[in-house]
Amino acid sequence: MKKTPDISLKRLLLYRKCLIGMENDGIALTSSRKMGDLLSVNPDTVRKDISLLCGCQGRKGIGYDVRTLRESVEKYLGMNEPKNIIICGVGNIGQALLNYQQWASRGFRITAAFDRDKRKTARAINGIPVMEDEQMADYLRDNKIDIAVVSVSSESTKEKIMELYAFGIKSFYVISSRVIEAPADAQIEYLDMVAPLEILIHKKRT
Repeated sequence: MKKTPDISLKRLLLYRKCLIGMENDGIALTSSRKMGDLLSVNPDTVRKDISLLCGCQGRKGIGYDVRTLRESVEKYLGMNEPKNIIICGVGNIGQALLNYQQWASRGFRITAAFDRDKRKTARAINGIPVMEDEQMADYLRDNKIDIAVVSVSSESTKEKIMELYAFGIKSFYVISSRVIEAPADAQIEYLDMVAPLEILIHKKRT
């Protein structure tokens, strides 16, 4: 599959969120204009994204079937099959992620969590086992993991990524404001909780 630009992926995620909201409100049909108005996206851009990336064409005078379009977007994004996730680091953010109730509806399955602090392990959070770091190697040998969430100290983040990479994990969601040096074929997304506020400050000034 040809690499999709990040900006297009972000729009597709917005479309999906919009479509889920419509389904929850009992709306069966929509249009590129209606979605564009809700999301502040040009309707022509919505229509081109849906046609070129998802292969869906709206019916003239009728629009798109909301459920069918949502399923097409999810298939393109790879959300039609749940992806297995582990969480490394069970601090405040790690625990909040474990307690999040919507993982399954978003196409993800958290299978386990790990922490080096033994006081946080040998228990379950939201039904998810929390194990010691020493157990991680055996777990990764026995289980297919698609994504690792890394929520450890800044000093330990790179070491943890390299440890996970050695077991074949190449997709990481890193809770850090620092950019981490990693192998060229590793895919890393960052959660920086302050960055959105910095963007809002800039938008306010312009």
